[in-house]
Amino acid sequence: MSSGGFERHDRARPAEPQQGREDGDSANTDAHELLDEVLQETLAPGGGSDPINAAELQALTDVVRQYGSEMAEEGALDLVRCLLKMRFARSSADRPRWDRVAEGVTRVLLDDAPSESRLRRFWQRLDEAVG
Repeated sequence: MSSGGFERHDRARPAEPQQGREDGDSANTDAHELLDEVLQETLAPGGGSDPINAAELQALTDVVRQYGSEMAEEGALDLVRCLLKMRFARSSADRPRWDRVAEGVTRVLLDDAPSESRLRRFWQRLDEAVG
């Protein structure tokens, strides 16, 4: 994935103080920090460049098969969840936290026109693989 809409996430942010934060704010900060970590690893040289194996392709096409040929926001979110699970082994360790990260990644992708276009092309290619 190119760095096309991710420039604002390229640098690590300083840790925010946790004192006086409500539980929701703390969880939100944790999700943002994890999102930054995921984006950093994805953008690192060689990050995300491993080829997709047959089992991973099957998992991705299953998502597309579930939602059909037109990518909707919920389908995009499930596709991102699937990709995160493949690329980041610990994604299943703390599901609520990773769900927030998946939502953040999906929002970034859909809010950036070039990234959304690439995601839609990826969806179409998967849909063609479903046949």
